[in-house]
Amino acid sequence: MKWYLLVIGALLLTFIVLSFTTTPNINEGLAFAVSNANGTVFGTNEDRQTGEPIIYFRRATSSTYGSVMFGYQESGEQYYESGLNEAGLAWDFVPMPGAAVTPHSAREYRFTEDDVFLLMMQTTATVDEALDLLEQVDFGLYINGQIVLADALGNTVVVSPDETGEMVYSTSSEDYLVAANFNPALEDGEGMWRYDETVELLQNAPTNDLIGYGLDVLRDISLNNDLRFTLYSASIDLETKQIQLAYKRQYDDAITFTLDEYLAQYNQQFLMKDLFEDDVVAAGTANFNAFDQANQRVQIISIIVGMALNASVIALLIKWMRDDKKQQPQI
Repeated sequence: MKWYLLVIGALLLTFIVLSFTTTPNINEGLAFAVSNANGTVFGTNEDRQTGEPIIYFRRATSSTYGSVMFGYQESGEQYYESGLNEAGLAWDFVPMPGAAVTPHSAREYRFTEDDVFLLMMQTTATVDEALDLLEQVDFGLYINGQIVLADALGNTVVVSPDETGEMVYSTSSEDYLVAANFNPALEDGEGMWRYDETVELLQNAPTNDLIGYGLDVLRDISLNNDLRFTLYSASIDLETKQIQLAYKRQYDDAITFTLDEYLAQYNQQFLMKDLFEDDVVAAGTANFNAFDQANQRVQIISIIVGMALNASVIALLIKWMRDDKKQQPQI
């Protein structure tokens, strides 16, 4: 019986090692909103193993708000993870463990088919209006992220599924709200280092230069480990629509601009690096390449460890079969 337990244990250890070190495109991400008498700041970090940051400026029309959206491209595809419009409404889609969702096929929009966030940016100005739009969305059967909303009035909310699969709202009684990689409808983030550190920092937010402090918070919780790297960070004043944007952890060389200023210049999608000086891009790229090389080494080591564990399992099986055969009565 002990050989069975050893085999099962080795298989489980192999699975754990490989799942934690070779899973592609691991996302983490974090978003927060913090308010004081001078306004509300929205902050977001986008953390991934791969991808190149992109940005999309869309000018207003007679019936829509202008906006900017932040994301990344990979294998020729574009994915947008957060945004801000001219009314001061911001959103972010923060990864969390996948959860079942109750479908509502009679609703007007499909989350997996319609560009709900673009529609939100174009047609809604406040959290309440954005929630009204989301009430018209069929989220399908499954979702692996939470929707974080904040507006220039200081309203904040996180939308995620509860235990019944219905999308519900989670708010904060504090002057700040933090969304990390957990479902706030089912649990709190206490014990997660990034969540705890962000909460502690926001509890001590200054009265002045809240947007600069927001970028400092994003710097403090940015990632550059063997599995994840912060591709970009954005600290946004929702009243003035001023944005401080850092490329690939180059926080000392973050750029500052207003949404109105850049909408006057741009009405297109392009690589985020095109907004930065060449030396900043070079430093950020070198930073990411060093991460990527370390990540590849970890994956190679994990594969070797996995192969060694599998070899051990096979050896144990062979030994068990031989021992079992020896114990069989001879005829």
